[in-house]
Amino acid sequence: MALTPQTGSRIGYANLSVTGWVEDANIDVTGWDRTDDFVIACYAVADSVNPDDDFKLQWRRVGGSFADVGADTEVCYAATSVDLTDTAVVGTPAGVYADVDTSEEVVNDTTANILNVRNGEYSEVQFALSFGSGAKGGIEYEFNK
Repeated sequence: MALTPQTGSRIGYANLSVTGWVEDANIDVTGWDRTDDFVIACYAVADSVNPDDDFKLQWRRVGGSFADVGADTEVCYAATSVDLTDTAVVGTPAGVYADVDTSEEVVNDTTANILNVRNGEYSEVQFALSFGSGAKGGIEYEFNK
């Protein structure tokens, strides 16, 4: 029994409490300034009572292979200007799924440890991200969890 990653996601500005989320969930975001940090909200649903699982974020250029987010990869963690606190409960939910049971903010890392989600309910994980030195303009990036 485990947590199953869901297709729902949402991109937000670095200062969520002031500027909030971009558009609706599950849509492409275009014209993003690569110098701006951002938040991505991802979800997993429990298929049993209180499963525990790690939730890891990866990125790729469209059509490429998924790679881990690192300290200085094209998509990187750290994002010190982002309005999140590592391992804290999500402060500004993205609102993609209604039945969110647990949540976690992830800063300076790419893995969340999700614990005790009720059967059939969701865990929301928000990752603080930046574009690193190798990021390219005009390239579409995708995320995988």
